[in-house]
Amino acid sequence: MSNAREESIRVISFNGKSTTWPSWKEKFLAKAKKKGYKKILQKKVEVVKETETIPDSDPEKKEKLANRELNVNVYADLILSIDATKATGRTVFNLIKNTKSDDYPDGNAGNAWTALEKKFEPKTAPSEAKLHRLFYKAEMKKDVDPINFITYLEDIRS
Repeated sequence: MSNAREESIRVISFNGKSTTWPSWKEKFLAKAKKKGYKKILQKKVEVVKETETIPDSDPEKKEKLANRELNVNVYADLILSIDATKATGRTVFNLIKNTKSDDYPDGNAGNAWTALEKKFEPKTAPSEAKLHRLFYKAEMKKDVDPINFITYLEDIRS
């Protein structure tokens, strides 16, 4: 009998659709906070490149190595979260996967998160105008739950 242990991995699945981005983002950020790697995701700390040697004399060596490990963990959680069975999911999967490099062979989670925000929260004038137009043209239809309509408006606004 083997001592091998099978584990299930819990992920917060994202299908790559802009309509599900706001809720997935909040859930993923909450998970990141709980797991202690939100600072990596939001680039609040530097992740030293794998190609860079951290000298033993560096007083922050332990922290830098820990941040490298956190980067690997958050990258893994990001990539595992993507439902790549449809084209929208594959596009998002590739945005994340494309952060792999010689310097970051296991991916760069901060760059991946930036790419996701750029895709789903563009700050260009045309995209802002489109959101403005969607917000002000929104009409609550008959038999629509007002809470759902307000949630839709909040999603557009944020």
